[in-house]
Amino acid sequence: MILKKIIVLLSSLLICILSVSQVDSIQNALLKANENEKAHLYNELAYYYMDSTGSEGINFANKAIEISKIYNQLEEESYAYIMLGSCHIYKSDFDLALDAFFQAEKLAIQLNNTCHLQLIYTNIGIVYRYTDQIELSIDYNSKALDNAIQCGDLAGIIQTYISIGNTYALLEDYYNSLKYFEKAINEIEGKDTLKTSLAGLYNNIGYIQYMNENYIKAEESYLNAYNVFDEIHNFQVMGLCLTNIAQIHILNNNFETAEEYINKADRLHKLNDFKESRKNLYYTAYELFYNQSKYQTAIYYLQEYQKLKDTIYSEKLDQEILELKTKYEVEKLEADSKSKQQRIDNQKKINIIYIITISTILFIVVFIIIIYKQKKNLNKQLKIQNNLLKLKDDEINDNLLYARKIQLANIDLENIPNNIKIYDKPKSIVGGDFYLITQREDCKYIVLGDATGHGVSGGFLSTISTHIINNALNKFTDLPEIMNYLNYSFYYYLNKSNSLSGESLAITIIKLSDTKLEYTGSKHKIWLLSNNSQEIQEVKTNPNIIGQEQNVKFTSAEIILKKDDFIFISSDGFADQFGSKHKGKYKYKRFRELLKSFNTNNFSDLSFILEKELNEWRGDNEQTDDILVIGIKI
Repeated sequence: MILKKIIVLLSSLLICILSVSQVDSIQNALLKANENEKAHLYNELAYYYMDSTGSEGINFANKAIEISKIYNQLEEESYAYIMLGSCHIYKSDFDLALDAFFQAEKLAIQLNNTCHLQLIYTNIGIVYRYTDQIELSIDYNSKALDNAIQCGDLAGIIQTYISIGNTYALLEDYYNSLKYFEKAINEIEGKDTLKTSLAGLYNNIGYIQYMNENYIKAEESYLNAYNVFDEIHNFQVMGLCLTNIAQIHILNNNFETAEEYINKADRLHKLNDFKESRKNLYYTAYELFYNQSKYQTAIYYLQEYQKLKDTIYSEKLDQEILELKTKYEVEKLEADSKSKQQRIDNQKKINIIYIITISTILFIVVFIIIIYKQKKNLNKQLKIQNNLLKLKDDEINDNLLYARKIQLANIDLENIPNNIKIYDKPKSIVGGDFYLITQREDCKYIVLGDATGHGVSGGFLSTISTHIINNALNKFTDLPEIMNYLNYSFYYYLNKSNSLSGESLAITIIKLSDTKLEYTGSKHKIWLLSNNSQEIQEVKTNPNIIGQEQNVKFTSAEIILKKDDFIFISSDGFADQFGSKHKGKYKYKRFRELLKSFNTNNFSDLSFILEKELNEWRGDNEQTDDILVIGIKI
């Protein structure tokens, strides 16, 4: 299991704190302000829109730069470049951000403005941290600290300590990271106005202790953060702290304690709707119940997590639309102010044009409405039916795609060796065929399974099977013991549930070392193609079916390998495929001849060759079953 680390790292970048009413006030002030007063107002708007999804912050910062240059307002120009660079950081346009900050630096040095220099150097440090130029990041943070001290800016000093601590955390230099976080705490202690920063620092320290595997200290720090956030009534981050603590107890298999913290965090979230932190809470609950093998509850929380994730994405789109609307309204107000007199002079002419235009439009609209109503009545029922069908189709596809994500979550697709090629073609989006490839000490274990059925039912059985196999591989190295454990566990699941009676599992497990292959399995075949021979050797695994009998004892066998030998394992899907031109199935005899065609030159194209052969054979026929073929070059 991969634990998701839910942490809060304080950002050194400026955070927007203006309210919507303040923004409205600034926009109204723009309409009344003289031109030489507008640079300051545009800087305030850029500050508010800095982290927006659109380009509002960048547009306002550029307007501030333009006006401040006209009126030689160097301090406003310097600050405008700081705003511009900060906006580009949020867009991940780091080259543009650096250009803006270096322009601001020139002006701040000319003005000897140490407060501006502190902001500039802190943000340059952030850029270099994001671009993995850590030494430069530390250098600029040190410059920021010097200027903050000269400026006498306590908030700037604390901000810089935090930024340096975060940088060392990225380097995994947790000793220095803790040192700078503790310096920030020393500056904050006793200052009630900075309690938010203090709580965030405690949370950061909890994360550092977590990474150092000092789980007791990590929990203590998260509790300190929780208590401070409690004093300032920040229920959202209180809930996040409790979620972090729950993660620690999940890691230590203290599931009852973890569930208590999750329930407490859930009660806090009910006080207010904190979607982002609730999303993290749902994922933590999923991990808790997954680790307890409570799969139905785990799937419920995973589904709730995905729903909330989709909701958050939708709200971000709504915010972007609102920003575009705001931009339009501001530009409209400015245009109205500049052209007011001209509109008055031309109003009579415009009225005449309006009358003519509106009359023409009304005539056209009436004509269109008549035609539209006639067409609408004819198409109404068809449209309703089409929409219903589309909704059902979309819902089914979404559920299948979601099930496929869950099924593939157990497979490390990025770390499959180059000498192993896999052709995985489920009949539906999800299927009952599955595989695992894992390394244990000096041996590689390769598993190919074929659960009863396909689609969602097959996918569910394959997910259960994957979990059981992973447990077996963690407990045993001997193949017969692994198979006996798998048979017993699968038998237990099938007999526990009335809905799963009659289901079964066919499987092949290979234990591969440099010169030897040990294999076991159930109702499967293994093919060995020797590099210096055109003959293909076929061996069969145990005839017993997994999960049918409780006390079956499975055996294993060995094959001695040579360099450039090929091993193939497969589910029954390819051999059972019905042909278009040829009646009947593809069958194993033809499949063995196909495997004999592979050699060192074309092995890397295994998936392409199998796909081409399958398409030519089945033609217009529907795919019969899930298909999974694994080829291994020694």
